[in-house]
Amino acid sequence: MKKLTLLKSLLLAATLLFSIGISNLNADTYSYSFSAKVWSAYGDQTLNGVTWTASATGGSYFGYDATKGQQFGSASSPANPLNLKTSGISGTITSIKVSTSGASSVVATFSVSVGGTAFTCSGSTSVSITATNTTYEFTGSGSGQIVLSWSQTSSKALYIKDIQVTYTLPSNPVVATPTFSPAAGTYTSAQSVTISSTTSGASIYYTTDGSTPDNTKTQYTAPISVTTTTTIKAIAYATGYDPSAVASATYTINTAPTITVTEATLPAFSATAGSS
Repeated sequence: MKKLTLLKSLLLAATLLFSIGISNLNADTYSYSFSAKVWSAYGDQTLNGVTWTASATGGSYFGYDATKGQQFGSASSPANPLNLKTSGISGTITSIKVSTSGASSVVATFSVSVGGTAFTCSGSTSVSITATNTTYEFTGSGSGQIVLSWSQTSSKALYIKDIQVTYTLPSNPVVATPTFSPAAGTYTSAQSVTISSTTSGASIYYTTDGSTPDNTKTQYTAPISVTTTTTIKAIAYATGYDPSAVASATYTINTAPTITVTEATLPAFSATAGSS
């Protein structure tokens, strides 16, 4: 009984992990970890290919701490409020993790928004940060500009160590499946088959040997002459689209047999007159 219960538990865990894997199959992740001072003045900096803009009131000091990361402001010139913004991540954003902290005795809050929509961490739109570097995960669903915001009532330095953004890119539309004219079927004479797709600008590729077509096969440019039983398979491609489904059409050609009649060669006939 214990073995059966253990087996059920393992199967349930495997199913759960598989489901999680499928749900995140289309998710992408952007991340950046501060390993040195990046900002020495407010403005734009490129972090792992994405431009972030830092802005603040006050906070003219910039530094770096190996544990806490990039430093903005100091006790004598605190950054308040402090914002990091980017519009460089496309798609639907669902999670933003930020590792952040402040100097000793800091009294500050941290919040995240995407496209003007506030994300939440443990059900709240803001968290109170401490002097210990801590990772906070804000979740929601939005697209557009990401804004990381710090606000404090103390006069302390603020730090950021890591950023991780999880997002899903929009799916591409799919090219319309090619169609054949005339339709597949049985014919008593050779056919001239045209292939088309309703997606504007689509390029069509086809095969007649039974193999699956792709864009390395013969490109369709003119009607195909079918004189014997043939299966045509076709696929369509277009810029900005995912490839179409593969279309297939079989043409059976049953031409009427040709009967040739020739004049038989008859033996020569000769008559010999009888004598009387």
